[in-house]
Amino acid sequence: MNAINDLIATVTVGTPTQHRSLSIFPLRSGGRYATAAYLVLDDALATGRFRVTEVSDGGSVPRLRAINDTDSQVFLLDGEELVGAKQNRVLNLSIMLAPKSEIEIPVSCVEHGRWRTESASFRTEQRVQFARGRAQKMEQVSGSLRLRGTADADQNAVWAEISAKSARMNVESATEAMAALFERHHDNFREYLDAIPTFEGQVGAAYVIGETLLGIDVFDSDVTFKKLAPKLLASYALDAMELEHPVASPDPSSVNAFIQSMRAAARQPSTTVGMAENIRLSATDLVGAALQVDGCCVHLAGFRRQAFEDQDPNQRAPKARMTRSSARARRR
Repeated sequence: MNAINDLIATVTVGTPTQHRSLSIFPLRSGGRYATAAYLVLDDALATGRFRVTEVSDGGSVPRLRAINDTDSQVFLLDGEELVGAKQNRVLNLSIMLAPKSEIEIPVSCVEHGRWRTESASFRTEQRVQFARGRAQKMEQVSGSLRLRGTADADQNAVWAEISAKSARMNVESATEAMAALFERHHDNFREYLDAIPTFEGQVGAAYVIGETLLGIDVFDSDVTFKKLAPKLLASYALDAMELEHPVASPDPSSVNAFIQSMRAAARQPSTTVGMAENIRLSATDLVGAALQVDGCCVHLAGFRRQAFEDQDPNQRAPKARMTRSSARARRR
């Protein structure tokens, strides 16, 4: 587990770029960063030799099948959305798939009102589950791994968070899909992408909304971060849109302090899928996860607990209303 500390040791915090209420501190590698020896999900799908499908004709809400017929490892990012098939899902944790392999992967549904086939396999969009929902899911998955050895989220809680956020942002969807939140604000995302650049040697970022540091994502390669940065930016921007007025960003020392608290956090190696080792991190003020492959940390993510346990009163939603029970949640 020293691989996590090795990755943290190389990271330096740069000058933030701000757009509206979102500030992003670039995290650069102070050492030599790796050349990614794997494909990211979008690149793998583009080969035509990698696909993600339902596990069977009947399907299973919390599981999908990933088929990697390429000669490369494939990296799947925690929270990436898979669109199509019977209903849209998000990945429950980061995963590395071996070449020429086929496995089941743990996911959560982000489209409560659909259970019908739209396509034989899934596609992706330029988004990751919105940050607060992703943070809550990370906490849920860590608890499931600790208690049961399975990477499951609380599906009802995932739906409830989407419902509450949709109500706050005045977004309606016939299928109660998280996708509607992103589609409704598509033009706004373009502004964030134009305003917030990525830099040479940047391997990650710390994301701040208002004066609150929400979390960080760090990778072993600047190439990987550059490919995934737009998806992660969309994730945090969707939360930032709920806070309209820009405020002063925290001092970089607070970002450094959070990164160092990840170094000191308790760590739990967990059973996972694919060819990597999954490490869950926890401390009083944070929840995190790391993916290690062959002794190297490929991805490290962490969220400040305050960011998802105590929302700003102006953003607090009424208790989510679950309009119906779903038989789909019992298809496990």
